[in-house]
Amino acid sequence: TRGEVLAFNKKKAPMKFTLWKKNMKNEVIKNGTVKFKMEVAEDYPDSTPVPDSWKDISFDLSKQTDAQDPKKSVPLEIEIPAGMTGEYNLIETAAPKGYVVNGMRYRIKVDSSKRRVELISVKNSAGDSVEYKFKLPGAATETLLTATNPAPLYREQTDASGKITVDTQIVTMDISDPVGEYPHAGGFGPRWIVIIGAIIAAIAAEEYIRRKRTSAPKGGA
Repeated sequence: TRGEVLAFNKKKAPMKFTLWKKNMKNEVIKNGTVKFKMEVAEDYPDSTPVPDSWKDISFDLSKQTDAQDPKKSVPLEIEIPAGMTGEYNLIETAAPKGYVVNGMRYRIKVDSSKRRVELISVKNSAGDSVEYKFKLPGAATETLLTATNPAPLYREQTDASGKITVDTQIVTMDISDPVGEYPHAGGFGPRWIVIIGAIIAAIAAEEYIRRKRTSAPKGGA
């Protein structure tokens, strides 16, 4: 009965979605730390307020390595606080060492009544839509994310007997960062060694040319 279904829902585990932290070569980053925050979408103010646990989400990227099998990668997981409903922006606030924040806003739609979580758009820092493709499990090709074709991050299904299970036809988000400047700390580092070497070489060359000019005979033989 409907009452039994509602009672069952109250005992269910929280909704959650997963993501991969990657570089621009589509390789999983397994070192360092990445941080995100969630905020209510500007044009969807009726969303449930963002709890403190979503204002600063930090991940140790070594968690993207399976503890039982170092050759196997596992995605990061974000749990949805109970009762949250609305549309939110997932924003990266700190990139792993050696990378820079990509500036994207990943818009997440959470429907606690239908028990669904979807990625509905990706925009850059200027507010322009960015092409994003995803591939459902078992699908032959990728599909383009659009307003009418959101990426399912979590959803539940009910069979004829009323039993509720988590749908396996869901995707894991890809969040990629470009490489930043070579990281340096504690001293000049390799980059400054190269720069200083180039300066010294330029000074030496200039001094050699100056001496050659001053030592050359002033008149003809």
